[in-house]
Amino acid sequence: MPRPTEYPCTFDPGEHAYRDVHGRAHRSITQILADCECSDFSMVDPFVLKQAAERGTIVHHLTAQWDRLRGHYPLTDFFISEDVPVTLRDYVVQYERFLRDTGFKAMHEETERPRLVSINGTIVGMTPDRVGHFPRNPRLVVLDIKTGIYQMSHPLQVAGYSMGIERVLRLAMMHERIALYLTPTNYRLAYHPHQQDFYAMLDAINGGGDYLDQWKQNQQRKLLA
Repeated sequence: MPRPTEYPCTFDPGEHAYRDVHGRAHRSITQILADCECSDFSMVDPFVLKQAAERGTIVHHLTAQWDRLRGHYPLTDFFISEDVPVTLRDYVVQYERFLRDTGFKAMHEETERPRLVSINGTIVGMTPDRVGHFPRNPRLVVLDIKTGIYQMSHPLQVAGYSMGIERVLRLAMMHERIALYLTPTNYRLAYHPHQQDFYAMLDAINGGGDYLDQWKQNQQRKLLA
């Protein structure tokens, strides 16, 4: 597989658009997966969906800020200094619990950094939430933070991020690829170790294919089981 090349990038959060130096917009990993019907929110009320998206955006920002400021003052002071809404504080509490329990250390320069990369000849946009390490584990961790329920697209999403970070596919396959689900009362880690996720993601980038179709059928069977 060709080594991915990273290009200069500007990101418009309002349009969720990744643009190159010529102003051309490129599809993101999440848009690619939506186009391939790996994520479906059609049954969710648009107002509820909008609220959930706004909540997720704010929680992502707050946890990224806490990563950078953690150790400088207590979490209670962070809530005051950042004017964190009471309704969202418990999400950050659970993120701090995850950090304490696992010892995860994020590479701050990679946190929430938009990028344009070439994967197998296609330029795609992505913003991995966290890249870092667990203690005494040399494997790179690619972590995606979720404040909603599991979607079939999640394993492919972190596989796509790994391919955008690592220059060699077989090395990307060695990453710890994890989704971190945060609720106000708990957190849960979902590990995605399967190599098949990479091949299905490559199919998705190329607009679909037999491998992706088979992968989706397998996932749907698991969800129904």
